[in-house]
Order: sequence, then structure tokens, then C-alpha cells
Amino acid sequence: MYKEEKFVNSVFPEYKMVKSEIEYLGLPYTDDDPAMEDWRADISDRVAADLFTREGRIIFAPISAWHHIARKYALPGTFEYWAKFDEEFIKMSAKLLIIMLPGWEYSTGVNGEIKLANKYSIPVEYIDPEPYLTDEEKEKENGKG
Repeated sequence: MYKEEKFVNSVFPEYKMVKSEIEYLGLPYTDDDPAMEDWRADISDRVAADLFTREGRIIFAPISAWHHIARKYALPGTFEYWAKFDEEFIKMSAKLLIIMLPGWEYSTGVNGEIKLANKYSIPVEYIDPEPYLTDEEKEKENGKG
């Protein structure tokens, strides 16, 4: 229990910690090619929309939320820039979801998010992106496009 919780509980005995249902959606994002970042943001949108609509899961998708803002205001795309932001959301999430797009294993951001989840004992779920890809995207993935 955090110090703040102990204080709040002593002042407000009826206060109960509410377990969050928020699931943080991570994926590799940063790339030298802006079109690749656009595509990755679109995949984030697709997965978040599907998990919310089909399964009722409460998804926080930072790439979906911030991609257009980062572009508009030329914000850095590095994990170092976003690390504190990510940490605040991950530590209050019930789960970290990782979309396993190509390169996810080597992504500085994804690896940083997994480390943060481990730091706060947040479970990690890995998501296969295949069901969210168009036929054209699947062909490109298989080297046919």
C-alpha cells in the first residue's frame, strides 16, 4: 500500500482502492519512414477498436491518442521522451498489451513498456496482429507484395 493510500484510508475509512480495468496497448512505432508510423498508428486504432467493441475491454492506446498530436507539433518519437508519460499510464493499468508487429522484440519503446509493466507487476499479453491486417498487408508480410 502506498503512503498516500494509507493516509486517505485513515482520513476516509469508506475509501476503497478501485482496481483499474484499463489495458495499455503498446506496439513498435518509431521509424525513419513516416508512412510506417502512420500504418502502425492505424493498426493500433484497429486493435483498440476491436478489443473495445467486440470484447468490451477498456483500452488506452497512446499511439492512437497521440500520433496525430505528435505529428502536428513535431514531438519526438523516442521512448526516452515518452517514458514518464508511459510509466504513469502503465502503473495504473490492469494489463499491458503488446501488438507483435515486425520488430516488436527489438523495439526500445516496447521493451521499455515491458520493463515498466514488470516493475509494477502488471501482466503482459501479446497480440498477434494477423487478424487485423488486410489481405494486401498480409501479402506484403509474406513477401508477395
